[in-house]
Amino acid sequence: MTLELGDPKLNATYDADVALANGCHSAYVLGAAASGASAAHPTTTAFTINVGGAANCPDSVAQPVASCAGGGGGAGDMATAPMDMAQPPASGPSVTLTAPADGARYTLGSTVTVTATADPSATRVIANWTRFGYTSTYPLTLANGAWTLALAVTQRAGTRTISVTATDAAGRSTTTPAVSISVQ
Repeated sequence: MTLELGDPKLNATYDADVALANGCHSAYVLGAAASGASAAHPTTTAFTINVGGAANCPDSVAQPVASCAGGGGGAGDMATAPMDMAQPPASGPSVTLTAPADGARYTLGSTVTVTATADPSATRVIANWTRFGYTSTYPLTLANGAWTLALAVTQRAGTRTISVTATDAAGRSTTTPAVSISVQ
């Protein structure tokens, strides 16, 4: 397909150099990101293309579901579908921030221990430490099934927020909700 008009991230017109016989043809777009995530548009139906003014073409039809073997729901272009579109795209590894607790209080000069658990598929877990309007990231270390990091609180008193992000080998990631701590 060739981008014909518009912004490919928003609304765009693409030109497919495929000859279609007169009649009703159903089509939808399969997309795949470099990370391997895939999507179909529209998500549940297929566009109907009326070539040659054929009568009684529906506006849209149910999208054929690709099988695990890569085949589609019928003959035609879907028979060579590269991915199983019946499955949702894989998400990043699960991760839970176990410490510090939301609302915890620390004194200036103390150490905040960040602890997280993550799915075994996680190859990296980082802490997102936000203070005074700036966010820094620090890698956690895996030991005995837990990811940990000790952060010294050496700057001025105030509020900090902490979340953790786990990433797998495919580059998929998940971030926890942030917790807020105070330093006095």
